[in-house]
Amino acid sequence: MRLIGREIFNKSIGIIGLGNVGKEIVKRAHAFGLKIHGFDKIYDSEFCIKYDVNCYRNVSDLFDKIDYLSLNLPLNLETKNIINKDAFARFKKDIVIVNTARSGLVDEKSLINSLRENKIRGYLTDVLDKEPMIKNHPLLEFDNVIITPHIGSRNHETVARQGLAAVNNLINNLK
Repeated sequence: MRLIGREIFNKSIGIIGLGNVGKEIVKRAHAFGLKIHGFDKIYDSEFCIKYDVNCYRNVSDLFDKIDYLSLNLPLNLETKNIINKDAFARFKKDIVIVNTARSGLVDEKSLINSLRENKIRGYLTDVLDKEPMIKNHPLLEFDNVIITPHIGSRNHETVARQGLAAVNNLINNLK
C-alpha cells in the first residue's frame, strides 16, 4: 500500500503552554499557515496578537477545534492528566498529539483506550512515565505511536552552546 501524507497548511494546532518553547512552536506553526489556538495561565498579549493566536482561558475550549496538539507544560498538580478521558472525548477523531514536555500530562490509560478505539490519528512523544522504556510498554503495540528518546537538545550545536553558557556562568560568578 502506498502511503499518502496530509497537508498541515490551513489546519489547526492547539499549543498548551505558551512559555519559551510554546512560543517557538507558535512561530513555526504560523510560518506553515496553521490556525493557532493557545492556552496558558498567563498570556503575552502582544505576542498572541503578532502571531494571530486564539487564546483560551479554559483549556477544554480548544479541544474540538484542533487537528494537532502540542504539549509544552511543566508537570504539577494543576497539569497532571490535563489530557484525560474528557479531552479525548472532545478531540477530533484524526487528532495528532505531540508530547515533548512530561508524560504525566497525558492520562496513559485514556490514551491507550483512545488508540485502541481509533479515536486519534497519532501520538508522538519523547517522554514516558518510566525511562528508560520498559520492554513491553503498551504504547509499543500501536503503529501510529512514535516514541523517541528525550534527547531533542542533544546535537552538536546545542552541546557547544550549553558548554559555552556553563563557562560564561563560571566566569561571571568568579568576578
